[in-house]
Amino acid sequence: MASVTLDNVSKVFDEDIVAVDNISLNINDGEFVVIVGPSGSGKSTTLRMVAGLETPSDGDIYIGSDNVTGGSARTRDIAMVFQNYALYPHMTVQENIGFGLKLSTTLDQSEIDDRVNEVADLLGIEPLLDKEPKELSGGQQQRVALGRAIVRYPEAFLFDEPLSNLDAKLRNEMRTEIKRLQQELEVTSIYVTHNQAEAMTMADRVVVMHEGQIQQVGTPEEIYEDPANRFVAEFIGEPSMNCVAVDVEVGPDSVVLKNTRSETDFEYRLPPEMADHIGLAEGDSVTAGVRPEDIVFVNPEDDRKNTMGIEVNVFEPMGSDNYHYFSVAGQEWTGRTGSSKEYSAGENVQITFDLDDLYLFDEHGKTLKSKGVGVEASHAPEA
Repeated sequence: MASVTLDNVSKVFDEDIVAVDNISLNINDGEFVVIVGPSGSGKSTTLRMVAGLETPSDGDIYIGSDNVTGGSARTRDIAMVFQNYALYPHMTVQENIGFGLKLSTTLDQSEIDDRVNEVADLLGIEPLLDKEPKELSGGQQQRVALGRAIVRYPEAFLFDEPLSNLDAKLRNEMRTEIKRLQQELEVTSIYVTHNQAEAMTMADRVVVMHEGQIQQVGTPEEIYEDPANRFVAEFIGEPSMNCVAVDVEVGPDSVVLKNTRSETDFEYRLPPEMADHIGLAEGDSVTAGVRPEDIVFVNPEDDRKNTMGIEVNVFEPMGSDNYHYFSVAGQEWTGRTGSSKEYSAGENVQITFDLDDLYLFDEHGKTLKSKGVGVEASHAPEA
């Protein structure tokens, strides 16, 4: 097994299309790292450069201590699992799994069969070894594709959106299966996806990319609770974070975040010492954010500060949770509650949220305050 390092790596297509923009990242031996981002963020191009399927325009890539930047895919001891399973339709499962060993090793057929049987046992697909791909379900085909990668005992696994063709139930099953295999084999793994649920449940660390750049690197908990900027805060989390532009007004006893440009106002008071800690001043324009699960629907008899009146536009029951959609200062917001609390469309209610749960972002999107009171985060993207 080996670490994987990207050192100031860039990729430019057609001289002016910057797909990956000067990124640096160190993935430890045996670590499971998930690269997540929207379409066009550069995540798949990054993976293809590690695989040797694309050559960096600038920078270096190391597998272990070996600089593999200019080497072909054949020279890298890695295995890649793609979105499409790429199984040979005329071969059996046993032949599909063992085919790469015939091409890349000097093992004889009995040794190849032993390895294939060992991997089939690990994946629970021994009864399928004599079947052809057309006889398999999507989940079974994905397991065969995993077996073909595992059987080589590579230094690293690379996964490029491997579950996107599966239905929701199978996706959940295979997500658990891939993580189990990675932990059992202790193989360095890089997994690319646009699905934040996969990123948050599978990763030791998450890399969030946007427009070819790394926005933040951290554990799933760090990414969710302490986002580096507004993009990360809104991209990670479902439903996404509620945000609204506000102006800062400094009074003698409190600092007020205010937006009164629409029918439903936003007004929230901060303790002066907290505003001083963050560095807010009269006339500043910032963005306030709060996650849907942190919205509190206030009972009329409760004595709560910082409440706002809203009208529920849409009520959406989701089984164990209920979603309420409403407008705040002209922005569409979502409040998520347990199934026992529901408000119908057209109902007028009061909402609030705890000061701990307030996020603030400056005019450039950098985080001023994350979860917790008065905590100013320091967020340079880390390798």
